Amino acid sequence: MKKELDVIDKILISLVITCFLTLFCLYFVNKTADYDNNTVKPTSTPVPTVVPSPTPNIVEDMPEIDTLKKSYNNNNIVGFVYIPNTNINEVVAQYKDNDYYLNHNLYNNKDYKGSIFLDYRMKINEGRKNIIYGHNSSNLDVPFRELENYYDKAYLEKNKYIYVRSEEIINKYEVFSIFVETSDWTYTKVNFETDEEWLNHINMLKDKSWIDTGVELTESDRILILQTCSHHKDYTKYDNKYFLIISKLVESIS
Repeated sequence: MKKELDVIDKILISLVITCFLTLFCLYFVNKTADYDNNTVKPTSTPVPTVVPSPTPNIVEDMPEIDTLKKSYNNNNIVGFVYIPNTNINEVVAQYKDNDYYLNHNLYNNKDYKGSIFLDYRMKINEGRKNIIYGHNSSNLDVPFRELENYYDKAYLEKNKYIYVRSEEIINKYEVFSIFVETSDWTYTKVNFETDEEWLNHINMLKDKSWIDTGVELTESDRILILQTCSHHKDYTKYDNKYFLIISKLVESIS
């Protein structure tokens, strides 16, 4: 009899343990489900929206010439030169020679910093060639100082368009040559007898370039030259060293 009771006790104990384990498992499963339902699931990393840089509104960014003349009380103002994404947005003056605006500001007062000015032999945005001059300095804040960034190919490719406004029109130019000139001043030549002579001239300017821009030239092209003094380390021994940024007309905006 005692043995039978022992067997029954063991069965009962086994049943109790089994029930307990079953209840515990159910409880654990339910708690895990609650946790999963209440936990904020991580989401995939959102792909940022790429917003393109705004295209500059060239007309709005370049003041009208009549407005500039009134602002400076100066009828010698003939244009405005602008290179987007740079600090070059400068009034262009012109005098009866190429000396006056080397040491006069736009108010026609003496100023050793001078002004940005167009070659006296030319009419802005007209003819085959325009040359615009401006001072450079290694320690003074002068407008054309930033032009020396064009030694760098990446900078040139990013800032290859130059805009010039006159009273009548805005011309867009594309840079095709940059180099430092120390002795050959034929780039300042204005008059050309034939189209062939002109094409040879601008191809010569292209061949001198330190950077191959891939821009093609034709005899019908019109060009713009921005000139400033060079502070390139390889040209310190030269007395005359002019950095030239040469571009060709690609579009006219009325």
